[in-house]
This record gives sequence, C-alpha cells and structure tokens, in this order.
Amino acid sequence: MSDKGKARDFVYTDVEFRQYRRRRAERLLTTGTAFLVAYAVVWSIVALLRGDWLTLMVQGISLCGAAWVWWCLSRGHLGLASHSYFRVVIPVVTCLIALEGIAGPFRSMSHYHLLPLTLGAYLLFFERGNRARELYGGICLLVFVCVELGLPTLAPLGLPYTLEAQQSGRWILFFAGFAALIYVADLFLGDL
Repeated sequence: MSDKGKARDFVYTDVEFRQYRRRRAERLLTTGTAFLVAYAVVWSIVALLRGDWLTLMVQGISLCGAAWVWWCLSRGHLGLASHSYFRVVIPVVTCLIALEGIAGPFRSMSHYHLLPLTLGAYLLFFERGNRARELYGGICLLVFVCVELGLPTLAPLGLPYTLEAQQSGRWILFFAGFAALIYVADLFLGDL
C-alpha cells in the first residue's frame, strides 16, 4: 500500500515538474521574442535614418516572425514556436551580416546577435532533445566564429557602414548582447 502512495506522489511531482519546465520555456521564448521585436525596431530606425531599404525589409521579416511565434505560443504550440523562432532569427541575422558585409577579422557587428541566440538555443531545448540544441546552437556558433575571425570576406550587399559606425555599433551590440545573455541566464536560472 505504501508503494502505491509513493508512486502517486512521484507521478504528481513529475507532471508538476513538466508543467514548470514548460512555463519556463514559454517565458524564455516570450523574452526572446520581445528581444527580437526590440532589435527589429532599433534596426528599423537605423535603416530609416540611413535610407537602407533592404535592412528595413529584413526587419519586416523579423516582425512577421515575432508575430508568428507569439501566435504559436498563444495557441499552446511550444515546439512549433521554438523551432519557428530559430528558423526566422538565424536567417535574419545572416541576412544582416550579408548586408553589412565582412571586411576582415574583428570588424563586423551584426553577428553579435548570435551570442544570446546560442545560449537561448541551449536553454530552450535543454530538456527536449539534443539534435535541435546542437543544430541551432552549432549554427549560431559557427556563423559567429567565421564572421568574428573574418574567415570569409564579403562585400556589403546593402549600404556600407563607415568604419566609425561599425566600431560604435560593435561596442553597442556587444554590450546589448551581453546584457541579453545575463538577463536570459537570470530568467532561466533564477527560479531553480
């Protein structure tokens, strides 16, 4: 008899723990989507000020992707929302890198968006499956390292930034990415 009571407690705790993990993943994804919207708004303002219509179009894709992820989350489709987020954000950041161009090592700025994405991929898919975590995190790290070290060179496909604007943007995005990393880590680990 006492074994059945323990089994019920274990099942109840297991279900409650799964619900807790789901809420934590939803909160993480909602925060990531809010960051996506914030970055899209800022990049859209920069694009409007520069008259860079290609970057503005890419940010329109970001906003549509954020709307799709929020719609999926509101319907309870956490898995679809999670995969959709990374399948929108990674190509958008890659497009921003291509629009900015890769002039050499330690000169680009758009790839700094990939650092919080790497951590986000690891944390979001932590309990779901290794394949998605390794795929999305690996792509983010691979693109980041290649761009940071200037392994490929690519002429800007959009309006080129001045060297001073790239250096300033690099520092701004570095600290914005670092703040996002700290916030996401605190959000995820704060209630453990």
